[in-house]
Amino acid sequence: MNLKNIKYLSLLAFPAVLFSCAKEQQPDTPSDETVEVRLTLENGRLWKEADEVIVNGVNHTVETDGKSSTITLSNVRKADSYNAAYDFGGGICEGQLLTLNLPSVVSTASDNFQPMVAYNTAPVLSLKNVTGKLSLKLTGSADIARLVLTAAGGEKISGDASIALKFSGAPSIKVDGAETYSNITLIQSSPVALPASFDFILPAAVYEGFFLTAYDADGNAMTAKPLAVDAIRRGETTEVEAEYVQDEGDPVYLTVTAQEDALGVAAQWTSASQLYVNGVPAQLCSVAGETTAQVGPV
Repeated sequence: MNLKNIKYLSLLAFPAVLFSCAKEQQPDTPSDETVEVRLTLENGRLWKEADEVIVNGVNHTVETDGKSSTITLSNVRKADSYNAAYDFGGGICEGQLLTLNLPSVVSTASDNFQPMVAYNTAPVLSLKNVTGKLSLKLTGSADIARLVLTAAGGEKISGDASIALKFSGAPSIKVDGAETYSNITLIQSSPVALPASFDFILPAAVYEGFFLTAYDADGNAMTAKPLAVDAIRRGETTEVEAEYVQDEGDPVYLTVTAQEDALGVAAQWTSASQLYVNGVPAQLCSVAGETTAQVGPV
């Protein structure tokens, strides 16, 4: 099967750095008094000019020279406690809960956002990470167009997520919303020649490893190569290496059709749908209809 003549249409999700919060949120004890709040980004991360941060439900624009991990906000309403959220994409803050979406399809043309949150009874906040970075060094000889990372144990790594803004110790992110996925697709704006490095932003958690599927610019693929990664740690970079070795023989693609359930409702395939064929992750590569799709290679 010659894939050189097959064209793929990929939907890119660009995580825009937008901030929103319910305006009606109030501090624990409303007050007409104001205080200065000092906010520090952990691990030496620097504030950038015009960054935005949410403190007790109010959006603040940061003024900085870009050389410091600490800023001070004036005129913050005095309260019994303070929470903050930073760099969380198009998320929404309601009360003491932050809801957001971790993109299942991302492009290297856009920066991955890396959420940080803080909580304290004093107006001194240390913003902590809830994600970490998996840095993949891929060797071999190919021009890579697309990578798909899949959690081997079925752990959810993208989709609807939430973070509690009142916590002790280290914060955590839960990927447990209505739409969640065990995979992330990284699409290159133009093919990348190997060797090269590729970064995935993942929820900090313990994992059973990952599978990597790589597609080159000619439509060839390396299917479900295991990656021995047992944990992603908050604010840290985990490095892993793999070699791109094209699958032997012509790749096989399957046409799959979802049957209707008892109520007559069939599954709706999306670009983030995850299927397993013979126990190995297989990726949806084209949608032929509402209930029919092409999956592979397998």
